[in-house]
Amino acid sequence: MSSDVQEFYAFPDDDGIIIPGVDTERGLSYFCGELDVYIPCLRSFAENTPAALDKLRNVSRETLPDYIIRVHGLKGTSATIGSETIRETAMALEKLARAGDLDGVLAGKDKLIEDAEKIVANINAWFEKFDKINAKPCLEVPDRNVLARLRQCCEKLDMQGVDNAKAELECAIYSKDDGLVKWIIDRINVSELAEVAARLAEYEKELDR
Repeated sequence: MSSDVQEFYAFPDDDGIIIPGVDTERGLSYFCGELDVYIPCLRSFAENTPAALDKLRNVSRETLPDYIIRVHGLKGTSATIGSETIRETAMALEKLARAGDLDGVLAGKDKLIEDAEKIVANINAWFEKFDKINAKPCLEVPDRNVLARLRQCCEKLDMQGVDNAKAELECAIYSKDDGLVKWIIDRINVSELAEVAARLAEYEKELDR
């Protein structure tokens, strides 16, 4: 990781990351204890989950296939941060949907959304305190080495590498990147890795001119 990126954090609680409904020790273990990767993952979950939940509110016989994909995604992201309750409920609803049990899905979907919204609120409340005592460093542009590594991981479809590089980029604020990092994060969030790789390849050429 670039030496310009903050590597140590102060926490609102002496015992580390305490968020009701999230087993943060479990989540952190998935990233080998790397806070610089796990904390951005938590933030990403809180930012992106509300939109994902909106797409789970309405389901019909015709939209069950889409529901399966979306609830599967929520299962994965909640597991990543260590929210086992959400993961288990999403997994159960995914199984019902795959079995074509629309009544079962309808009976359980609102509770999943309600519980997930509480988790998002709890994460946001923690970040409100965390951000007051931890300021992101302000850099002019992202680390070129991180961008090159991200491009290579996108080209190879190395999702762990993509997530790691994305997390590094999210650890700072950039004043002269012309929105590049935000665009990269947005495209990664919708799995447009080829588009990211192409944009970064062009960016590298521009730097070398």
